Amino acid sequence: MKITLLIMAILIGMTAASAQVKALKMNHPNSERTIVIKENKRVIVRTKTGEKVKGRLMFVNDETISLKGQEILLADIVKIQHNPLLLAIIVDGLLFYTAGGIMGVGILIAAFGGTAGSAIYFIIPAAALVYGGISSPKFTKGYKTYKGWYYEVVTLPDGNNMKK
Repeated sequence: MKITLLIMAILIGMTAASAQVKALKMNHPNSERTIVIKENKRVIVRTKTGEKVKGRLMFVNDETISLKGQEILLADIVKIQHNPLLLAIIVDGLLFYTAGGIMGVGILIAAFGGTAGSAIYFIIPAAALVYGGISSPKFTKGYKTYKGWYYEVVTLPDGNNMKK
């Protein structure tokens, strides 16, 4: 019984140790920079048709990726941008909470002695911050094909610690 468990543990360990991860490798020939985005990372892709697709990066084959079930050819991608979840939460949360605070100050001014006209000076900037939170600004760099970047699907060893 112990030998069977030991053999199974070794086989499972060998399978896990030899696992490989697919990734999207982006190269720029002039600067010789290489960026790698591993599978299941959040990205934003803009296609040649102008469509903007957000989702987790999945690979169908060496020429096609999938985002939210929508298959996109690598040749159809105009721009790809990393979209980290933590950064999106912090930026959107900061914008919404700031908007709430400013709007609250405007309502307090109007309620306790101010005029409705003075409250509008606080509500308009708060509305702009809410719009900014909804549109979710991105601070990460986008890699565009018309600026020389090209994309390819590569297979990485599981323990590879390449950027992103």
